[in-house]
Amino acid sequence: MKKFIKKFINNKTIFTLIIFFSISIAADKSYKILSTDIQTTINNDGTINFIETREFSFKGDFTFVYQDIPKRGFDKIYDIQVSENGIAYFNKDTKEDGTFIIDERKNSYRIYLYHNSSNENKKFTVKYTLENPFTVGEKDSQFYWIYLSDRWDKRPGDLYITQKFSSRHSG
Repeated sequence: MKKFIKKFINNKTIFTLIIFFSISIAADKSYKILSTDIQTTINNDGTINFIETREFSFKGDFTFVYQDIPKRGFDKIYDIQVSENGIAYFNKDTKEDGTFIIDERKNSYRIYLYHNSSNENKKFTVKYTLENPFTVGEKDSQFYWIYLSDRWDKRPGDLYITQKFSSRHSG
């Protein structure tokens, strides 16, 4: 009986230590968004180009971040590009460093950006174009987009939003 109790206490102690170290390692891993810069250009053909740059601060080891784009308010999204500090990522379903995938969900597109980061800051840029994002009425047209929401996982950090119209070219 003493052997059983001693073995049980030993196993319980090992189990407790494993749980403790797992929790402490997870607590040391976190990230935050330092800044968000969203630039939109409303084009003459009725499309809108988005350039969204976010600077992340990673504490611990990370292999991906993601961005959700809601599936409402436009007909089509296309020309999705991802880069890190100006270096282009490739759209490949390999989950390798420097790649991204687009996961089409019921209510959104989730873009996964795969990278290797450890205790550092990194800037990621996602570019895309929306087709037909306007509601057209008899006397007006409007563009409605949620740039900031309290339902997102992380705060945007310092937030900058720029919206402009493309210039007309005369030929």
